[in-house]
Amino acid sequence: MRTLIYLYISVLFFCTVTVQAQDKRDEIRKMIVITNTNSIVNVITDAMIANMNKVFTERYKKKNTAANLNKFMGFVRKEIRATMDLIVKNDLVDLYDKNFTHDEIKNIIKFYESTEGKKLLNLTPVLSKNIKELIDKKYRDSLIQRLQEEAKKFLKTTK
Repeated sequence: MRTLIYLYISVLFFCTVTVQAQDKRDEIRKMIVITNTNSIVNVITDAMIANMNKVFTERYKKKNTAANLNKFMGFVRKEIRATMDLIVKNDLVDLYDKNFTHDEIKNIIKFYESTEGKKLLNLTPVLSKNIKELIDKKYRDSLIQRLQEEAKKFLKTTK
């Protein structure tokens, strides 16, 4: 009888923990939708692709490489988007589950459902674009120059 009671309590505990874990994962999925994570990932992806395209275009300026470069960048675009889609679809729930408690997820959802949270969500793509433009316009060239100088120093030490 005692074994049966322990078994019943264990099963009840296991079921409760499983339901709570699933509830948390459902809340995480809700948070991913509410926070427009796909849109944010697309903005990041577009910026990555644009930067890569700019670098490759500058590096391979020959006219006879334009068609090959376009073909290559089409492949790059497709692969990066597919990879980012996989991350959002397969990995984000696990990442959030690992790093946030259920209560924290609920509070994040509550914030993003508030007026301030909705405003932040609406402005995030614009702000991201503005930051990228600012970096490109104001900081990109000097950053690249400093990185190239440091890379030269580093390469000298590896010889």
